[in-house]
Amino acid sequence: MMSVPSDADLLAYIRARLTEGILPSRQENQKIYAGYGEDQPCDCCGRSIGSTEVLYEIEVAGECAKPLAMHLPCFDIWVAESRTADSARLQLKRVKAA
Repeated sequence: MMSVPSDADLLAYIRARLTEGILPSRQENQKIYAGYGEDQPCDCCGRSIGSTEVLYEIEVAGECAKPLAMHLPCFDIWVAESRTADSARLQLKRVKAA
């Protein structure tokens, strides 16, 4: 059984996966569904999402053959880090354009 990472470790792991392009950024037009897990792996942390845990499924058009699956805490971090990463990319584009 995998150990539960600390909040700081989880944040760093998800941030790195976003930076490396392994996880796509959150987009406003993505459809999100919630339910309970069926022991599928979380696309953010890799741990299993059990039948008593909230599961978020996110449709990512054109990028993934299947929806992303995430634990609720992983989803929250993914959304926040997507905004941070997108904001940083936008600022970099503005600096390069100036």
